[in-house]
Amino acid sequence: MGETCRVLLFICFSGQLVAQPERLAQAKAIVSELQTTGIRLERPGVVVYFEAGLIPEAGQTRWAGLISKGIGDIESFLNASFGSTKLEYYVSSRVRDTSFSIPGYDGPPRVFLASDRVVRGAAPYIHEAVHHLVFPPGASANDHEPHFWVFEGFPGYVEDAVVARYGGTAGRVFVKGGNETVDDEARSVLATPKGREVLTFVGRPGLPPGMEDRQTVAKPFYVLGQSLTKHLIEAIGLEAFVGSILPHVLNTAKFGAEVQRVCGKSLARVAAEWLARLERGDTSSEGPPATVK
Repeated sequence: MGETCRVLLFICFSGQLVAQPERLAQAKAIVSELQTTGIRLERPGVVVYFEAGLIPEAGQTRWAGLISKGIGDIESFLNASFGSTKLEYYVSSRVRDTSFSIPGYDGPPRVFLASDRVVRGAAPYIHEAVHHLVFPPGASANDHEPHFWVFEGFPGYVEDAVVARYGGTAGRVFVKGGNETVDDEARSVLATPKGREVLTFVGRPGLPPGMEDRQTVAKPFYVLGQSLTKHLIEAIGLEAFVGSILPHVLNTAKFGAEVQRVCGKSLARVAAEWLARLERGDTSSEGPPATVK
């Protein structure tokens, strides 16, 4: 590739999605500390490390169970498997306002959760796990910036759909009411000047500048991305979205071509219809789609 293209905590480089060096260094420090001094709980599908002294034993047990159940619920909803490798979760005070995931380059796939969000009962443990299942290390990219709105919108959509169907705890980082309210939240975002600016990166490749501003830039990007993702899934069905479109999310040309093939219209047309529906105040007439068969 010519220039690297940054996506939140990752870089698309040489056709692969890799962690930014500063984030990778932070992750390695947390892993070393918690594997040495933390509390380790192993459950089906996961190993959870808690920083000592932050969360009572009962809370650790509850969260380890929630995370394990969440992995199974994602697999059921998407008819997919994380395989035999267990995801590792690290609950740490070193993780501030942004939970994140690191692909398994030199070990198992890992998720890092902010301890204060775990204490408050709103950690995005499902969202981050979906990143590992859908966008594994070595996922094919290309020379153009990919559709980052789907990269974040789909995990948000799955998190809210899984919690609504199977139970669990939603992260509620940006979308506050789940898939049922995300369109109304998108309308509120679009009523702001910054929301209109961010809109130019939704339904198109690229990432808006200033994503470190979580409330002014990141929030509208996540909300609008999840709303458009939901619109697309409701239009073609979850199974077609997961099986035909999602595998190409990091390849701009292939992604657009698959949307055209499956929907019978361009992505630009789909996005324009979504925006028009929001501006008319229409509500979705469909409930959560069936699981992938």
